[in-house]
Amino acid sequence: MEYICSECGGKSEITIGQTVSCSFCGNRILYKKRTKEILVYEAR
Repeated sequence: MEYICSECGGKSEITIGQTVSCSFCGNRILYKKRTKEILVYEAR
């Protein structure tokens, strides 16, 4: 899964078991990249 650093804006690939931190600056606040596919949910 690809994440974006909140401080430097770098893109990091994080896998299962890996620590959550930016590979460029070491910041530990990352945002999940938004998908480009359209999601439609049916609600009642």
